[in-house]
Amino acid sequence: MDCSVENIPMPEGPTPPTQLDSDAGLKNLDDQLPEAWRKAQRALERIQPHIDTVAAGSDTVSQNIYANSAQSLFQAYSWM
Repeated sequence: MDCSVENIPMPEGPTPPTQLDSDAGLKNLDDQLPEAWRKAQRALERIQPHIDTVAAGSDTVSQNIYANSAQSLFQAYSWM
């Protein structure tokens, strides 16, 4: 089997932009941001009841840990 670079087939699909500042790359990013925001909102809606439950508790350390974890998760989803 020949594994040289010349014999590796190109993947199917659109070619990604070669420069970050290319118009195509920026348009692609603009198209993806609304969907990423919707995913982040859905994630927050799913975890909000858990945040509220912990916030109603009396253990301040647990509240802070859980709230910080939830905030980190929300931020991660919002950048996707």
